[in-house]
Amino acid sequence: MQRRTFLTFALSLGVAAGVAVAQEKLAKLSGRVIDINKSTMTITMHTKLNRMVSHNVIYDASTKLTLDGKESKADDVKANFRIVAQGKNEGANLKATQIDLFTR
Repeated sequence: MQRRTFLTFALSLGVAAGVAVAQEKLAKLSGRVIDINKSTMTITMHTKLNRMVSHNVIYDASTKLTLDGKESKADDVKANFRIVAQGKNEGANLKATQIDLFTR
């Protein structure tokens, strides 16, 4: 009986550890928009710490965009807007699930 209880406990810990590993932390970039390419669905930006290095943020139809806290769309993105993008790193790019834009 004790062995069965131990095995059940060990198995439940293993499943819980697997779930924790599966939940990856989202990557986050913040800075200023340099350019947007709507045909490739890419926003080029730089961070405040290094304006000489640009980063690409890739978005798709499922990416949630906001502008000054209100729901928005890619057509509203303009150069020099502040940007905070969250998602998963895919090589050198960030595949965004959430993009928050600010005019100030």
